[in-house]
Amino acid sequence: MKKSLTIINRFKQTSKWLLATSLMCGLPVIAQEFSEGNVAAWGAFADDNAAANVYLDSARVKDGSSSIRLETASGFGTGVRYPASANLNFNASGKTHLGFWLYTENPNAGVAGSATGFQGNQPIVTLTTSGGSYTYTPTQILIKNNSWVYYEIPLAGNQSWIRTSTGTPNLADVDQIEIKADTWEYGFTANIDGVKFLDGPKGYVESKVLVVYYMDANSKPKLPVNIEGVFRPKLNKVTEFYWRNSGMSYLVTFDTQPVYINQPANVQVDNEGWVKREVVESDLRALGYLDNQYDAVMVVSRSSANAAYWEPVLGNTPYFSVGFFDDIQDNLFVTIHEFNHVVDSFFASNGFAKYPHAHPSDALNQGEFVPDSGIDADLNAKIIRHWGRDNFLLLGASQSAESKIFEDTDNDGVPNGIDLPITEARLGSSPNNKDADKDGLTDLEEAMAGIYSGTNPNAADTDSDGVNDKLDAEPLYAINQNIPFGTLNVNADISTWPKAGTQSFIPAGNTSDLHIGADANYLYVGAKVQGDQPNLRVTLDPGADGFFYGYSNLHVVLTPGGFDSNQYMKLETFPNASGVYSEVGTWLPVTGFQGRRVANGGWTTFQLAIPKSALQNLLLVNGDKIGVGVSTEVPAQSSLTGSIFETADLVPFSLTGAPDICTLPQWSSASPYGGNTVVQYSGKKYRAKWWTLNERPDLNSGVYHVWENLGACNN
Repeated sequence: MKKSLTIINRFKQTSKWLLATSLMCGLPVIAQEFSEGNVAAWGAFADDNAAANVYLDSARVKDGSSSIRLETASGFGTGVRYPASANLNFNASGKTHLGFWLYTENPNAGVAGSATGFQGNQPIVTLTTSGGSYTYTPTQILIKNNSWVYYEIPLAGNQSWIRTSTGTPNLADVDQIEIKADTWEYGFTANIDGVKFLDGPKGYVESKVLVVYYMDANSKPKLPVNIEGVFRPKLNKVTEFYWRNSGMSYLVTFDTQPVYINQPANVQVDNEGWVKREVVESDLRALGYLDNQYDAVMVVSRSSANAAYWEPVLGNTPYFSVGFFDDIQDNLFVTIHEFNHVVDSFFASNGFAKYPHAHPSDALNQGEFVPDSGIDADLNAKIIRHWGRDNFLLLGASQSAESKIFEDTDNDGVPNGIDLPITEARLGSSPNNKDADKDGLTDLEEAMAGIYSGTNPNAADTDSDGVNDKLDAEPLYAINQNIPFGTLNVNADISTWPKAGTQSFIPAGNTSDLHIGADANYLYVGAKVQGDQPNLRVTLDPGADGFFYGYSNLHVVLTPGGFDSNQYMKLETFPNASGVYSEVGTWLPVTGFQGRRVANGGWTTFQLAIPKSALQNLLLVNGDKIGVGVSTEVPAQSSLTGSIFETADLVPFSLTGAPDICTLPQWSSASPYGGNTVVQYSGKKYRAKWWTLNERPDLNSGVYHVWENLGACNN
């Protein structure tokens, strides 16, 4: 007997040593699952003392081989507790989330207008610790009957899960986990599974979209016979776009077996130019599609209209249309943008907090978030990032998405395998190390460095500019973000202009030199690109405050014949000159611009001189910040259309070295100002009428605003 005990003790010591060794070596340690095969340790309760019991369920399982099944006759707060003896003594101080799966069957659905039969914001989770307790309450009902929903509750609480405390709780000693819900009328059942404290988020949701191609609509040109082969790569990019920018929490999949509608019918297209909703509804029903079979329906046709509709098809299924363009890049932008409206409808129709509108003016008018953003997909990317993974996970409790989880050994937010759009395997990064290149960025942060691409998780300096990725303001671009002041000439060799950097983005493998400079009268933008490129588009955001802010943002297009008057425009937004929120493009006359294009030896050089303008807030004074985007355009040859930076990205540049014309202090958002204080901002002088903090002078000047515009800042 003694010998046997000695062997057992040695085995225990060896096991502890192996566990410690695995931790030191960075090997994965599986999180403890509290709901696996231990129903005897669980307890059930009901606030009205009605029947409430727990059972082991091997039939309805989401994690492992069994779940905990609750059956109750209660009509009040009812739930489960683990362990019933409240002696868990678990150290959760180093954990980030509590995760678990929940499946409910509530016969009271529909009572009092409740879709689920549950009343109040549910489920409610309480962690009882040695010194007190934390209770986590969602801001809406997050229960979906007859379907598994995954919950990932941040232990610190957040805007989706409100944390309240009693006493002095201590996560280093969690004694009990309680999961509770309250039904209308009486009685429901629930299965609980996969209850774990987590070192990092694991959950995501998936929305499935049915793609419908209308090959022939209203005498318009037919879609290409190989439309699926043409369009599918862009749909894959849309999937990757949402996955990347949601922090790998939202997967959008477009059905790989699309519907083809071949019959020509003039009734398909209405006066606005898109396929009628009732036609889509009828055609899909005739083909046997059912209500709510998909989370959304996407229609592609030769129509020039792009729209998302609040009126659904197939029950409550949102519907959006995308007009097919020969320029496939436009198809990508449009699909991203229109689907953002669909996501908006997902949140609104499920009673969740408002998802920010894809149109800044709409968002502003409804008091929603409007990001400092570039154009098109850049705007949508920033909306998605602002919304955040915790909000996207809420969709798992709706009819708009399905809850799922991924394996993530090193808890960096990037899944291990290859079955998702971006994973450790696809990135070539280590699934056992959050930061293999030791640059201070996790693999998730590396993946999210750009809206379409990320930094290299295996190289500390992706753009090889000598600056660590973590410290680099633009880690994707080896550029000088200062615009030097000097003497420039449009007709001089471009090599004499200040060089911002050399990029290689789109088309893949091609290189482009970017040149930016300024003098007292002009901003100079030049590019030397590979191939015979006919057009160069320069997008400017004077003030670098976001392309959808102000009415001073510009597109300037230089063509072989000069400036394209149909492309050079002022985009009036937030607000326009009349103070009205709008998104109306206004054509401007092409005056005062200079341009030169030379194609030679397999290269094309473009040189533009853009005149300074108070109207466009392009003042060319020290500290002037300008968002810049530069792209080449080959009409009808989208594969040759490229961008020096990521498509739709506007990179901020700052003017330096110009003669000082004003010595007043620059306005700062962090500094308070008393009445009669005079400052400068963007080349203008402003006087504060009363105390102010973080009210930007150009957006808060006028008769009824805090700042008075005193004109040009020349002292």
